[in-house]
Parts: sequence; structure tokens; C-alpha cells
Amino acid sequence: MRIERLKKAPAINDTETHSRFGGMWIDRAGWANDLAARRKAGTVTEQEAEQISRFVADGYLILPRAAPLAAVDRFQAAIAEGFSSGNPDLLYQSHGNQVTRPMDGPVNRLGSRVVDSFVALPQALDLFTAPALIRFLSLIFDADPLLFQSLRVCPEGL
Repeated sequence: MRIERLKKAPAINDTETHSRFGGMWIDRAGWANDLAARRKAGTVTEQEAEQISRFVADGYLILPRAAPLAAVDRFQAAIAEGFSSGNPDLLYQSHGNQVTRPMDGPVNRLGSRVVDSFVALPQALDLFTAPALIRFLSLIFDADPLLFQSLRVCPEGL
């Protein structure tokens, strides 16, 4: 029987990220330790810690009922109206095409997506300013979130 001394595992640099450009605290190797410290300090609730862990593991997070259903309905109605009647203030892209065009008339919704709806639709801003969303984004960015990304609102269960 041969017994060998195990080599010492290389130390993990808790501040290293997987990106050469750096990243958020949740991108660092020691993010879980940081999260535990935040939890212990009381700056993150147990539910928020679970959400952050899920986001890190899955790359996305669904916040059920983060915005009032009436606000979601108003947003979806405005988007549907844009697709059915047109809204030149809305920009869209067709599937497989990176060209962004104004929605000058009716557009087939299948395979199309609205880009930066918050620019033209106040209904989108109502969703982006939902307290649960702002809180989660503030936690993962360690700063107030800035508005410059798309938002997908799906019917429950999708």
C-alpha cells in the first residue's frame, strides 16, 4: 500500500473574478463568503441571500409579483398596441436580425422583440421602478441600478 502526502490545494484569491474586466462582487471567487458576511451583518435578509444565490447559480432570477399586476397589464397592453397598430416611438428587431427599426406600422409579434421599451413607454418605467427589482439590483451591483437594459415580462408560468 502506497500512501502519499496530498499536495496542498492552491489558495483561492477571493477577489479574483472570471472576467479579465473585473466584475461585481458576486463574480468573485469568494462571493459566498461575502454573502454570508452580509447576511450576518443584517444588510441582506435570508430571502435576499437565497435570491442572490439562485441568481449566481442560474444566471437569472424570477421575482414573482415584483410589480403590481395592473402595471404589468398596462405594459403588455401598450406593447400589444404597438405590434397591432404601430408606434413609431418603439424600436424593434426581427428574429435573427440585429437591425433596429421603428415600429411605423403593424408588426408580426412572432419572432420580434421591442428594444428599450422604457424610452417610449412610461408603462415600462413603472415596471423598472418596482421596489423589489430596485432592491435586488442594488444588492448585486452594490450601487443604485442604472436603466439601460431590456426587460422581459412573461405571463405567470412561462
